[in-house]
Parts: sequence; C-alpha cells; structure tokens
Amino acid sequence: TDGAVKEEKVVVFGAGNDESYYMYTQPANASEGYQLYRSAVSDGKNWTKLTVAGLPAGEVRLSQITAYGDAFYAVTTKGALYRSTDGQNWTLVGNTPVIKALLGAIDVDDDFTAAGKQPSALSAVIDKDGTLLYGYMNKEMEWNEGTLLNEGFPLTGFGSLSYNLMFRARLLVVAGRDKDNKLTNTAWVTDDEAAPFDKQEGVAVAEYDEKLFMLSGIGETGKASSDVYLSRDGGITWNVSDSLVMMPQDFKARGFSSIHVDKDNYMYLFGGKETNSSNVLNQIWRGRINRLGF
Repeated sequence: TDGAVKEEKVVVFGAGNDESYYMYTQPANASEGYQLYRSAVSDGKNWTKLTVAGLPAGEVRLSQITAYGDAFYAVTTKGALYRSTDGQNWTLVGNTPVIKALLGAIDVDDDFTAAGKQPSALSAVIDKDGTLLYGYMNKEMEWNEGTLLNEGFPLTGFGSLSYNLMFRARLLVVAGRDKDNKLTNTAWVTDDEAAPFDKQEGVAVAEYDEKLFMLSGIGETGKASSDVYLSRDGGITWNVSDSLVMMPQDFKARGFSSIHVDKDNYMYLFGGKETNSSNVLNQIWRGRINRLGF
C-alpha cells in the first residue's frame, strides 16, 4: 500500500475467475480518505489501486465491512449502513435501524432458504431507543429484530466466521470489546458461549483442515500474541495448537489481520498491528499445513 496505514480490512468477493481480494485501508493521514486495492484470489501478489466514493470520511468501522449476497456492506460509528455492488461506489441504505455492529453474514444458498430450512441473513447488533438487540437483514433488505443482547457480547474488535456444521450454517463471533469497552474472552456461536482464552481483540478466525483456527490478537496489556487456537466442535471448545501448528519464529505477533483460505489450502494473513496504536504492518503472509498440499 501507499504510505503508513492505521486500519485495514480485506474482503473476498466474486466467484470463479472473478473472485478477488478487496483491501480497504485508512491511511495514517486521515485526510487522504479511504483507499482500496484489489488482487485476484488466484494471484495475491499483484494489486491494482481503485477509487472509493461515497463513504463518510473517518466514520466507517473498516474491520466490519462484510460481503453479503451480491454486495458489500459497511457500518459507521453513527449507526448508518452503506452498500456497494462493486466495492468502489457506496450509497447510504435507507429505512434501517441504528446499527451498533455488523457481525457477519450467513449467506445460505437460495434453494436452501426457499425450502424453509434456514434463512439467509446479514447479522448485526442494533440500537432500538437505547436498547441493544440482535437483528438481521435478509436478501430482500428487510430488517428483523431478535432478542436482547447478551451481557459481555462484543461490539468491536471481534473476529467472525460463517461456516457450516451439522447441515446448518452458523456464525461464530470471537473475543473483542463489549458495550462497556471491556475486553472479552468469549466465543459465541448460535446459542452457545465459551471462555477458553485470554481477553483480547483483533483475533482472526478461519475454517481450515476441518477445524476452526483462531490466531490470537491484542490482549489487556496492549501486546499481541502469536498463539494459535483450534476448535474441533464448531467453536464450542478451544485449545492451543501443538508445536506442529504454529507461526514462524520471525512472524511478528499482531492483531486485526484479515484472513482467507484459498482453494489450494493456503492460509493468507493480510496486515495486522502489533499494538492498538501502531500502524498496520505492510505484509502479506501465506502458509499451509504440508500434508494439505499433496
């Protein structure tokens, strides 16, 4: 990227030969506005800089930009929702609740939804007259309210992952800071909660090797960790990985990385920060468990 970067988020969007990494950045000099770089998922080395228009300067929660259906969605610190069909040109979405956080998407196949088995949803936490609730938007862009927000549920700095388990799509939300800005050490999936690791934020979560992987983020001391946690039961229980699954010795511990696993079983880590106040590392790391390459 060009110059020092304070925030970064990579979103995978498109299908087939058009599947691409979209890297959004907030330069350290906020007056420069948001920047966007794109690379084919099949490449990852050659990046094209694109223009970004329509997003309010300095207000977007970059870490929560989400791809859902045929569009990107972004939420602002003021609770407004923006939408883009190409990742570049953004417009304000009308008739939405006040959104405190975008949690991620459960992008279920249309046939599966039509059969009544499970609805597709863009999941969020919404503010209804000062009361925090779970909520979701369907593909018709209609909003529905859920239950009251659980105590300790994160609103910022969390890692999230949409995955399938037991013939049902699920959304996992891990660590982060709650409504009182307190660090959490919980993992939330559907109706289950666990507390298997230290309180932290900026974790990265991915489905890999038939397990869930969590790369640690930044803890209460303000320092990052390079610990890797694994879950074999869909995020209910977590354990530190053994010595065969770990980061290289010259890998700088970091939080707030974007993560993606490609079709060749390579895990990519984009950027990340060593502390909350440091700039984003100008790095892309790629790794793979050897046996998955045969």
